[in-house]
Amino acid sequence: MKEASPISSRWFYLVIPVAVAGAWIAGSALRHGEPNLKPAVQQKSVVAAEHSKSPSAAENDSFDSRWKQWQQRLTASGHEVELAADFEALVLSDPSRALTLARKEKNPSRREQLMKIILMLWADTEPRAAATEASRLPSDERSGAVAAVLAGASKDTAVAVQLAREFCRTDHELALEHGYSLVNTLGKTGKFRAAVAFAAEASVGEESEDANKWLKAAFAQWSTLDPVAALAAVNELAGPAHRFEALDSVVTSRVGVDPAGLAEALRRLPSAEDRNLVLGHALRIWVNNDVGPASQWLNQQEPSADLDAGASAVAKATQEKMLNQRPEVALSWAESIISPELRSRTLFAVVSKWSVQEPVLARHYVESSTCLLPAERVELLTHLQNKTVQ
Repeated sequence: MKEASPISSRWFYLVIPVAVAGAWIAGSALRHGEPNLKPAVQQKSVVAAEHSKSPSAAENDSFDSRWKQWQQRLTASGHEVELAADFEALVLSDPSRALTLARKEKNPSRREQLMKIILMLWADTEPRAAATEASRLPSDERSGAVAAVLAGASKDTAVAVQLAREFCRTDHELALEHGYSLVNTLGKTGKFRAAVAFAAEASVGEESEDANKWLKAAFAQWSTLDPVAALAAVNELAGPAHRFEALDSVVTSRVGVDPAGLAEALRRLPSAEDRNLVLGHALRIWVNNDVGPASQWLNQQEPSADLDAGASAVAKATQEKMLNQRPEVALSWAESIISPELRSRTLFAVVSKWSVQEPVLARHYVESSTCLLPAERVELLTHLQNKTVQ
């Protein structure tokens, strides 16, 4: 799959939140009586005063004035896209000062939006400088700030991944969130392999517990857009633990959308313990959600050990709904199971339900069946004997 450019997502973050935040700030300033334009005499006095200040103070005053002018223009204008471009130029002229001013915003949600936009723009041109500034913020601001930095830096995947690793290593308090932020950013731009590689590599270090969660998140995103590619990538993972986590994530995100397609795709994967476990899990969920289509699909397949879990689930679900009838259908599904152990356990469950209504017929079946293993046969006969005595 061709990886998408991050530009569109950057402008999505930029235009709407800035328009809302800027308009509110400017409106607040105007409501407090701050004029749009100073009289000519006042402007001269301001210029004279600036000459008496240090260069850095004068520069700050100049930037602050431009910041207020942008807010005022936004209040009076409906052209948010044009003003967003102006805002970008303003921020990039002094991103550190822009962030300082944004943090002074009184409204919490608008302050957060402005900070994210500024850090995203800054990270697009100077990712390390933006990352350094984000790392200095207090913990209640740092998570969103880091997410913005990673989103801004994502045009260079290697840089974004390296920054995320550093954030996770040095900021243990928020390491899990930082990893999620990178996975989410890479997923939004179609860089699923990079997200998976980040999580898989992190799993060998101190972040191994967090990395398993990042891996599941990466495959959940991937399978939503391209489940075939996501499942194919599972086989590239090293180690059964990783493969199981990835497969389980794909199943969780797809089983309610296209259970038949998911089951068929899983069956095309090389047979292995983790694959069979996840396929069985998917089939059981499908049967529990919609037994009719699930049993119809299973009935069209040749009996196979990798479908045993589905056949067992259908047998039990069928018998649950047929307490007042002889369980020929449920017994047939149970007897079709390839694994002797699962077949016997499933028959035990079916016959136990059946015996509630027809204990004599159930006993005859237990005594004559060749599909029950000795342990289940003895337990069922004991159970049925006790019911007869009662």
